[in-house]
Amino acid sequence: MSSKRGAVGAVDAPAHRPDIGEISSPPALAEELAHWFTDSGGHISNDVEIAYSESRGFHMLATRSLSSPVIVTCPLQLTLSCLNLDLDQQEVLHIDSRLQLCRGKIPDHILTYLLLIEQRKKGRASPWQAYIACLPGSGNMTTPLYFDEDDMTFLAGTGLLPAVQERDAEYHQQWENALELLNEIDAVLAGHVD
Repeated sequence: MSSKRGAVGAVDAPAHRPDIGEISSPPALAEELAHWFTDSGGHISNDVEIAYSESRGFHMLATRSLSSPVIVTCPLQLTLSCLNLDLDQQEVLHIDSRLQLCRGKIPDHILTYLLLIEQRKKGRASPWQAYIACLPGSGNMTTPLYFDEDDMTFLAGTGLLPAVQERDAEYHQQWENALELLNEIDAVLAGHVD
């Protein structure tokens, strides 16, 4: 996707490249991400490339000695955060979403998580699809929060097990709170409150 210069957030789909939804190989996803990023005003040093490996996922790889300490610059209009829901923000792409009703009612970082989920669900309709397509899915996560029961048994007797359990409970509570708020918003949008 490319952004028209001077119009923050104006996005056009490129006609000369395949639709992101049709791209499935990691090299093609990396290439599309690089095109989207640079076409939208981002800069990637010529000394690096976006690469993929099973062990690291998508990452930056130096292809030669770095000629500058600046490897990547990202314009604010490409960032994805709860700021995209704030009508007063002029430097970021504004997103029209029912999540705007959550602003100030849940922590910003959780609102950002929800916005990412919403944008991932939009697929090709999301202006960030090239970026989101390169993020790991839950099946690719390897931190203890994603361990199955068999793997968790290896943490027994360590200080890591209670920390993982505490973090997991915290995330579940945040999720439940967010769902409760979203249900309230749906009731308000539907014109009734229980």
